[in-house]
Amino acid sequence: MAQITISNRDRMRESILNMQTVRLFNEVGFLRFIPQLRRPMTVAIVGNGPIDPLHADEIDAHDLVFRFNGCRNYGMSGHRTDYLVLTNTGEPARQFAFDPLALNARAVEAAGRILLARPPNLVASELRRFPDDREYWETFDPDLIGRIRHKRWTYMRAHIYRKARAVLMLYGARTTDQPSTGILAIFHIAQQLRRRMQPSAITLYGFTHQGWDRHPWSAERQLIDDRWRGWVRRAQ
Repeated sequence: MAQITISNRDRMRESILNMQTVRLFNEVGFLRFIPQLRRPMTVAIVGNGPIDPLHADEIDAHDLVFRFNGCRNYGMSGHRTDYLVLTNTGEPARQFAFDPLALNARAVEAAGRILLARPPNLVASELRRFPDDREYWETFDPDLIGRIRHKRWTYMRAHIYRKARAVLMLYGARTTDQPSTGILAIFHIAQQLRRRMQPSAITLYGFTHQGWDRHPWSAERQLIDDRWRGWVRRAQ
């Protein structure tokens, strides 16, 4: 009987497929990644700020594309949407749950998976910790989920939010500040795929670091430009 041997190349290939990577691959469709396992993964993080339409094809060519909330520039910034990350607390969540125009219907349909940024256990703990911030932590999950139930969806894990806040406080964020969905997405990616990240593997598009005054915009900008400057770049 012939003896079956396992080559070093096979062992290396198996080591690449660690459990965290497999879980993320399963979320967005494992089979289409098989030809790409030998090269680093690229990720586009597409914010809602101004984006040059010339970047559309470049964005869609990434291995993974993350978009956020109302996806105001969907179409002009490409169409690929592997992940749609939604804020599910406060006034934005109320709009997403009840205003038929608040969510971009085309982006929702294109999304391979939808992530709700704040899980119930996080909301409960934050309300206990900051009872005066109840309006910012109010949820409309039953109605919001009703609008996306035909899609694959899940909550981000609470420890991602807590980790993001702890790191941002090192850059001047206040305890009561809430990390933006964009920065939470980068922490989510870092947990899942950091072993496959090469320098400048994540590209940011449409990030102005402006908006709601409870997001620590300055701290988020400093974090990206300092701690993450080696593997996160901004589109030119």
